[in-house]
Amino acid sequence: MPINAQRFMENFTRIGTIGRQPDGGITRLAFSEPYFEAARELVKILSQETGCQVYRDFTGSIHAVRPGSCGDLPQIVMGSHLDTVPDGGMYDGLTGIMAGVELMKALEEDGVQLRHPLHLIAFNAEEAGPLGGTFSSRTMMGAVSPDSQAAKDALAEAEAKLCDLPKAEPGLDRIKCFLELHIEQGGILDEEQIQVGAVTGIFGIRRYHIVLTGESNHAGTTPMSHRLDPMVNAARLITMIYQRASAFGKELVATVGKVDVSPNLESVIPGQVELVLEMRSLSDDAMDQLLSDVTAFAETFSRPDPNGDNWPVTPCTIELKVEKPPLMLDQQMAELVAESCSKLELSCIPIPSGAGHDAKSFAAADVPTGMIFIPSIGGRSHCPQELTRPEQLEHGTKILCEMIRSLDQKD
Repeated sequence: MPINAQRFMENFTRIGTIGRQPDGGITRLAFSEPYFEAARELVKILSQETGCQVYRDFTGSIHAVRPGSCGDLPQIVMGSHLDTVPDGGMYDGLTGIMAGVELMKALEEDGVQLRHPLHLIAFNAEEAGPLGGTFSSRTMMGAVSPDSQAAKDALAEAEAKLCDLPKAEPGLDRIKCFLELHIEQGGILDEEQIQVGAVTGIFGIRRYHIVLTGESNHAGTTPMSHRLDPMVNAARLITMIYQRASAFGKELVATVGKVDVSPNLESVIPGQVELVLEMRSLSDDAMDQLLSDVTAFAETFSRPDPNGDNWPVTPCTIELKVEKPPLMLDQQMAELVAESCSKLELSCIPIPSGAGHDAKSFAAADVPTGMIFIPSIGGRSHCPQELTRPEQLEHGTKILCEMIRSLDQKD
């Protein structure tokens, strides 16, 4: 199954530039007009010379199914997401979709019929949003029921905008395995000059809402010794989190990415500061330990400093808001990534994923799941500077093809 690199890049660019912004970034949000435009273009590409049944499902995801020669075998499923973050990059998600498109076209061009049905999915609503991340894939796998009003409104929009496209149920009752090719979205492969990552697992995510309460007062007339300024302790806490998380090395990452200050005026000492702490790791123990350390430090804000230092007294509360457990991917699938790289003479290392992916929805449903990572130049992602080179895209597509060829030989 020789890959046509020129055809791949032409189709990749045709879809990838939909939603381009003046700064070069891509905005193709779930259930938006650019998303629906991309979905339509993808259907056009898949409807030509792939031998696939092409349809949409009720979530607005696009499916292409190529039948196998043995009707009783379960399907091999592959895919990634078609939506982006605001002002994101071209390669996140689309890489796995267009590699699957090229594989379908190569099979049809060479007259090759696999034993197993081959099913490509371009997922909608993978990125975080009002419906939660990986909405479509979690809905397909029965992990979430789209009963909220926000979900009903979004699904009605998809129905209205894509009503002229063929529609069917996802048909995921019999699955042999799921494969997702994706850019790393980090800098390990690029920094170490490794061509491929065999993903071992997907980090768990916890988000905590932290509130520090002090006392608003006049910024000019209140002496430093009389201030109950929660911003001071918020700064101390953020610094402590950064230092403590750094001690875990590559095992854990932690971020305070959102801060709300009240009343947020330059001439008023803040009365309250709210933070959102996010931690990610493959280890629940590591996240438990960081939480314990953060909690112990935050408790000291509720009383005067025993050493006599003039730190303000600002009680602090910590509340868990989001918890997504870590998930290990199928070991045999990771080994198959490495074996495929060896056959193609590409360097490969085991690597965890710090980002969430649609693959997690399948792994959580006990479907044998594998992920292939290719480099993100400079470790940049979710931004206009996101870049993976054409030869790296070709490497990833060839590995996907080799893995599916190997998987198809086994019942």
